[in-house]
Parts: sequence; C-alpha cells; structure tokens
Amino acid sequence: MKDSKYFTVDEMLVSATGERLKIKNVLPDMYKPALLNTMQKMDIIREALGHPITVLSGFRSDELNIAVGGSKKSWHRKGQAVDFVCPKFGSPLEICKAIHLYVQKHPEVRYHELIHEYNSWVHIAFPTPGQQPMMELLTINKKGTKWGLS
Repeated sequence: MKDSKYFTVDEMLVSATGERLKIKNVLPDMYKPALLNTMQKMDIIREALGHPITVLSGFRSDELNIAVGGSKKSWHRKGQAVDFVCPKFGSPLEICKAIHLYVQKHPEVRYHELIHEYNSWVHIAFPTPGQQPMMELLTINKKGTKWGLS
C-alpha cells in the first residue's frame, strides 16, 4: 500500500548506512505530517520526470544523520528532504535542471534546496505548509559547494 501515489513511508526510512550499522530509523509521530507532505511533493516530481524514482535517503533519525555525516540542520531530520536518482530520466545534473525549470511554472513544488550532489544523486528539501521556500540551487562536488548548477 502506498502512503502517497508513488511512495511509502517505509521507503522513506530506508538507509544502506542504517542497515549496515544496525541503526533503527524510526519516524517520530511529530514528523509524519512533514514526511507525508514531502512524499506528495515527490509524487509531483515523479510525474514531472515521467519515470520511477529510487529513494536513497528520506527521513533520518538523529543517530542515522550523525552516522552519515549529515548536517545538524539537515532537512532529512524533520522528514522534509529526499536524496534520490532517476536513471531512466538522466543524470543528477539533468534531473536538477529539469526540476528547477518545472518549478518555475509549478510553484506548488517550490523547494528549500535543490542540490546536485557529487554527480551521484539529487537532494531536494521541501517546506511544510506555512514555511517560506528558500529556493537554494546548489552543486556540491569534491571541491566544495557552488551556487547554481554545474
């Protein structure tokens, strides 16, 4: 059973690092509405890309976030971010460019941050209802963070 059109809460809790280190990644009830909002936004992104999305990381417990080296301010910790790939659409850079263009015409999926990470995956974080989207567009590579996509 899906918790949104294309995604399940269980799918948003999966973590290879968590499984390897035996870290329980349990979603607190207080973050479930934010995660469901994120999943609904990801449904829109999935339809915009026209191909299945593979979630690499969604919600992260504090313990898991520390284990993966995540920021203390990570949107993952509140159920507001997803790291993913969509190989049938294209590279992470192509995905980021497509999402950025799509959002210009579809403000209902405005984001806090859209990050092309290490040319390996896409990170996107969404505001919850009432939060103002920050609309940061970044590339992170081995040399550091750069504004814009490259």
